[in-house]
Amino acid sequence: MRQYRELPVPKFSAGWLDALMTRYRISRRTRHGEAGKVDAMQLELDLAEIRSILEDYPLADIYHMDETALYWKSSPDNSLASEELRGGEADKS
Repeated sequence: MRQYRELPVPKFSAGWLDALMTRYRISRRTRHGEAGKVDAMQLELDLAEIRSILEDYPLADIYHMDETALYWKSSPDNSLASEELRGGEADKS
């Protein structure tokens, strides 16, 4: 590596990669798997119940929080692909 020490740093571009991804219609796609398992009617009932419970509290005291966890066996929920990705049940280990 010493022979390159005095040379200027080369200018790299992602032009070839952008062209390849455009040519083969590759883009970041999200896996949609478990969303199909949601019962829309039950969801509406649950949301109505949550809204009725929240009516007892002032808006300033209502916060939105989601679960936080490390699912170390779970596969990524998005990837580079040229077509829609099939999802699956996430491993919650």
